[in-house]
Amino acid sequence: MLFRSRPSYFYTIDEACEENILAQKGELTWGEYTSSVREWWARLEAARLLVVDELGTRSQVSDHHYATLKRIIDCRHAKPLVLISNLSLQDLHHRYDHRITDRLAAGTVIRFPDVTRADRRQATTTTTKSAAASGEGCLREPETRDSGA
Repeated sequence: MLFRSRPSYFYTIDEACEENILAQKGELTWGEYTSSVREWWARLEAARLLVVDELGTRSQVSDHHYATLKRIIDCRHAKPLVLISNLSLQDLHHRYDHRITDRLAAGTVIRFPDVTRADRRQATTTTTKSAAASGEGCLREPETRDSGA
């Protein structure tokens, strides 16, 4: 058996593309083991869960980027796959094409309201920096609850 257990993997789409290229060149290593492109795809297909983040972050999508994403979606058909993007399906359609968005829409699509607001991570960073600058402590002792005993 090629895999003793079924791990889960997390990639950005750019990382997946880079690993795919390294595997094609025979330069992708896992510890002391060099992985071929066939083995890399088999690993992604056999994973318990595959998460791919940052879809649509590039304004121009290369042929390799497109082919890698399409093959990831196809090899994970009927298997757990989480694709993350700040873009709507319509925006992803403009970035990729109907073949990608049709495949995405065939699964469960979760949309969050008010995605046009400012990035909450930036607001948190600004608040934390303001608190640090004003001398307020950023770290607190954990609150304990009285169990009534």
